[in-house]
Amino acid sequence: MNSANGVQEYYQAIRDRLSNYIKSDYLANSETLLLYVDDLLGEFCSEHTSIAREPYIETSASYKKMPDGIKNSTLIEQGVKESLLKLIKENLGIFSDPFEHQVLALEHFLAGRDLFVSTGTGSGKTECFLWPIIAKCFDEAKNRTAQFQQEAVRTLIIYPMNALVSDQLARFRKIIGGDKFREIFTKDTHATRIPHFGMYTGRTPYSGDPKSASSKELATTFRGNYLVDRNADADTQRRQLSNINGLKSINKYPARFGENGLEVFIDNLEKNIHKPSSYDAEFITRFEMQNCPPDILITNYSMLAHLSIFQLNFDIY
Repeated sequence: MNSANGVQEYYQAIRDRLSNYIKSDYLANSETLLLYVDDLLGEFCSEHTSIAREPYIETSASYKKMPDGIKNSTLIEQGVKESLLKLIKENLGIFSDPFEHQVLALEHFLAGRDLFVSTGTGSGKTECFLWPIIAKCFDEAKNRTAQFQQEAVRTLIIYPMNALVSDQLARFRKIIGGDKFREIFTKDTHATRIPHFGMYTGRTPYSGDPKSASSKELATTFRGNYLVDRNADADTQRRQLSNINGLKSINKYPARFGENGLEVFIDNLEKNIHKPSSYDAEFITRFEMQNCPPDILITNYSMLAHLSIFQLNFDIY
């Protein structure tokens, strides 16, 4: 049965409007042209029309879902699985009904196998490496406690463009950056810290040595962008709070521990101190990451030459 709102109907309506526009504005004053208008515009032969093409429709591939895929997996260690299920319950970036290839990627990685994932756009490729990274953090913290206490880069994520790095940063803020993750992780593993992540690119503040003047300038920028000015008038404070809530809703707000975590970071910057706490999910400045290598380092190709400053522990993952 043909739909009144189908693709062909919309196409015909748009083509008719264009045809009528051309007739009235360009051909109406010429009787000769009006005699041949159908030939000129292809009015009755849409296949050979000179003003529009038939719509081209392409459907996206359909990927197989696994209802309760992680819950029903027999290959994921029970303790790790229970922690992942808690993240699912709190809607922290892990899905209850994932695609089959996402579950397989998680299972194979935890079994020590290498992964190569190639699927279409919108098929959740990022989750194929993101979930294993999170799962490994739980596994190490639970089963190799002393090793987990060692500060080192355990996962290196390399992208060709800074825009992709920023997108990945938002993903980790959503999963690791909130209080719910910290509560689940510390309760399940009894660890005295949480996994840390950081972006190390040309946009990471700031190059060179940690200078007092540069740190104070950065502190002023962060204070203006991410904090409410308590000395401002009520309207200004409302606008600032609205902006902050907007950034948080799209995971563009830095993930520091506690309600005043970012304020503590800014206060330390003004003293030229670059030392995050054990429960700060995100490391922000280059010097924080140099002093305390994050577990997950997100970077790009051009920064690889600078990575010798980090203590690496890739034999874990």
